[in-house]
Amino acid sequence: MKSYTQKSLTYNALSLPDLALHEANRLLACDPDDEAKAWAHAERGSAYYQLDRYDEALAELNLSTNLAPGQARTYLYRGYTFHALGDYDAALADSQKAEQLAPGVFAANLRLQGMSYDAKGEDSLALAAYKAYLEKNPKGEVPEKYMELMGG
Repeated sequence: MKSYTQKSLTYNALSLPDLALHEANRLLACDPDDEAKAWAHAERGSAYYQLDRYDEALAELNLSTNLAPGQARTYLYRGYTFHALGDYDAALADSQKAEQLAPGVFAANLRLQGMSYDAKGEDSLALAAYKAYLEKNPKGEVPEKYMELMGG
């Protein structure tokens, strides 16, 4: 079962969501424990997100958080999904939950915050989030207007 989890995670990281879905489905077919089910649903959610199937992604990620509410990456994935659906407050809430569960681990969490604050028109908070993001990930992508504000 562990190989299905690793393969799904790897395929998602390589932006191969169809293969990630296949491996996550194989894992679920093995009737795993709740922790493994949560991983599989999180990976399915990530794959659906990459396929722009946000409602399906959200459903999978909700299943994952219900099965294993302590997995920070699931909240990060769900935060990006909420952002894609235009629910910026929910995106920020999940970003904060991911940070609470895994402080300082995910640079992508700071990017999500920047994106969400930007979408809400809260430029000073977006700028602070993007600055923190670039400190953790100097090669990260930030909208041009914020790069200009940072003198870059």
